[in-house]
Amino acid sequence: MIRTHAIGGASLVEQRAAGLDYVTVGAVSPERRVEDLARMLGWEPGIALGAGAAFALNADALLAAVDAAIALPSSPKAVLLGPVSFLRLVPVEPGVDRLALLDRLLPVYEGLLVRLAARGVTWIQLDEPILGEPLPHDWQAALRKTYARLAQVDPQLLLAADASPLGPNLPLACELPAGGLHVDALRAPEELREIARRLPRDRELSAGVVDAAVIRPGDLPAALAAVGDVREMRGGRLWLAAQGRRA
Repeated sequence: MIRTHAIGGASLVEQRAAGLDYVTVGAVSPERRVEDLARMLGWEPGIALGAGAAFALNADALLAAVDAAIALPSSPKAVLLGPVSFLRLVPVEPGVDRLALLDRLLPVYEGLLVRLAARGVTWIQLDEPILGEPLPHDWQAALRKTYARLAQVDPQLLLAADASPLGPNLPLACELPAGGLHVDALRAPEELREIARRLPRDRELSAGVVDAAVIRPGDLPAALAAVGDVREMRGGRLWLAAQGRRA
């Protein structure tokens, strides 16, 4: 079974016109996603988080985008920056332990997952670009803790490890308990087959195989021929994605 979706770079209308199975809503720009998530968490972008930082969900803009996608009609896939990458990237006051804020942040994510599921969103994409950089053990442990917890709320999470290549984090990305894993096969095609071997067979594999700068009908089916062996390795199940190229 083949499913198609976009990681970023196209409007809802463009995605729908391209015939994608899921249209993506939410902040997908690397330049915007920290700021957009900060606003969603009730925090002013650019203001450093202190040790006593508190988070409060304000998801009106994302939920409105979901409603607009449903009205097209289409099946929306919500996307936002993952909680661990957010804590890694957001500015903090000097001396603040970023990971100490995780237990305050996760309940807000859990609440958002519940609200999206109530809207009928079947897949939620969480971007964790830190999987593309060397990670100390405490940050690896934070990822394991986070996804073990969030998967209990919604097992249909698509973990987007699209800051390829993953390198030494490849086993960790395949291990984290999400319903699916997305990887950037444009930048690191050499990793795709190893991921296909390692990822548990009950999880979805999504491969970014088309440049999202221009999505055209026929691009994704054509790309399928280049990854036909990966599809066979996955028992015929594979998601194909329009992938934004990152500098």
